[in-house]
Amino acid sequence: MATAVDATIKEPTRSNYVLPLEYVMHPTKWVDDEQRDSCRVCSRSFNLLRRKHHCRVCGDLACSNCLVREAVEMTLPGKNDVKVCLLCIIVLDETAPCPSSRSNASSCSSLSSSSTSTSMTSRSHSASCDVLLVDRLASPLEWVPNHSRQFCLLCKASFNPFRRKHHCRVCGELVCSQCLIRMPVALPRQITGKTTTKACVTCVMDHVERTPVGRSGPRFY
Repeated sequence: MATAVDATIKEPTRSNYVLPLEYVMHPTKWVDDEQRDSCRVCSRSFNLLRRKHHCRVCGDLACSNCLVREAVEMTLPGKNDVKVCLLCIIVLDETAPCPSSRSNASSCSSLSSSSTSTSMTSRSHSASCDVLLVDRLASPLEWVPNHSRQFCLLCKASFNPFRRKHHCRVCGELVCSQCLIRMPVALPRQITGKTTTKACVTCVMDHVERTPVGRSGPRFY
């Protein structure tokens, strides 16, 4: 989580590696904020100035100084990136330029005793499952009203002028930009072109985990 001050801080982004979407851990498996009082990387204690941030690969907590922003591989090009702690970066670098299986990412989770082991899938899954069907998107009438949420549903950071509210186009919930990924949308056959939409990390990972290889567009409800 972050304050309005460190919300403006831009973590460094590496350009020599693209993180497969299936490497991103489901938010329900993240380490609880209460479980860690210090950064898993530098061991410095968290406080008002050194806030807690979840690594999107292992799910553990690190400070902003021990995070980088990693580009996420998607079917369509876009500016999608997520926070990754330096310990996971070390492991990811060992698998560069591009891992062939998510099993390589399990070593990231093993770096933290609090992290939950996850099942690994092949990268071929990514190309077939990171596309949403247009009829899976929530109607704006189903979106959660802006006034009903004062903090991001996923990272629990408070909304403010620097951390704006965004509606997930799949579940309709309100999250911050840090917890969003732009997903390609499969348009009806009669419409040409390509488009993307905002989806929260939870809905993206649900989509990835529930879609069989070679299919896209599972039902979320």
